[in-house]
Amino acid sequence: MGSSPAERIGRALDRTGVELPRGLLIPDALALSASPDSERVRASLAAIAASNWPIVRAPIGAALHRAEVGADDALCADIDAALVWVEDPNPGNPLATQIALRAGRDLAAALERADRHLASLGDAPAPADILPTAGEIVIDLIDLDVDDLAEEIGAFVHANETDDALAELARATGDVEIREFAREALTALDLPGRADVLAEVRDVVAAGPLPDDPALDPLWVSVIQAMAREAIELASVLAGDDGAI
Repeated sequence: MGSSPAERIGRALDRTGVELPRGLLIPDALALSASPDSERVRASLAAIAASNWPIVRAPIGAALHRAEVGADDALCADIDAALVWVEDPNPGNPLATQIALRAGRDLAAALERADRHLASLGDAPAPADILPTAGEIVIDLIDLDVDDLAEEIGAFVHANETDDALAELARATGDVEIREFAREALTALDLPGRADVLAEVRDVVAAGPLPDDPALDPLWVSVIQAMAREAIELASVLAGDDGAI
C-alpha cells in the first residue's frame, strides 16, 4: 500500500466517508470539471480550501476521531496520518486539499446532473414540470439528506399527504436560513446553454422576495415534496413495498 501523505489521507477519507458538504462550495466548484492539470482547477481548489478550511477543520477532526472507534489497525494508522493535518491552519496542506478536491468534484457531478434535469424540461416547460425538477436540482446542489427529516416526513405520510400536511411539513422544515440557501444555490447556478430554461425555472419558484411563510415558498415546497417522495420510495423498498416509514 502507498505510504505518501496523500495516499494515506485518501484511504482514510475513502473508508470513513468523512467529507465536506458540497453545498458549501457552490461559488467555487465549476472549474473542477476541467482537466486536473489546468491552472483553473488549481486556482479553484485553492479558493475552496482557503474559504472553507478554517471553518471545517474542527468538524473534520471530530469526525475522523469518531471514525477511529472500532476501526482496524490499518485504518487507525491512516486516520492518524490525516489527523496530523487537522492542526495545520494552512489551507494548502494535504488534508485540506483532498477535502476540497473531493467536495468540488462531487459538486461538479451535481452540476452535470442539474444540466441533464434542465435539458429534460425542453424549450417551453410547464410549471407543473418545473416545480419537481427545481426541487430535485436544489436537493442535489446543497446535499440535503432525507434521513435528517425522517420524523417530519413521517408525520406528513401519517397525515395522508394532504395539502394541509404538506404546508405543515414545509413550515416544520423550512427555516429562513435553509430557504435562503436553497435560493442562493438556484441563483448561483450557471450552466452553458441553459440560461433560458434556468430563467423560466427561477421565475416559477424563486421570483420576488422570500415569503415569510415556508408553505408559500414554491421553491421550498418543491424541495420538501421531492425529499418526501424520495423517503417514501426508499421506505417502500426497505419495508417490502408496504410503504411504512
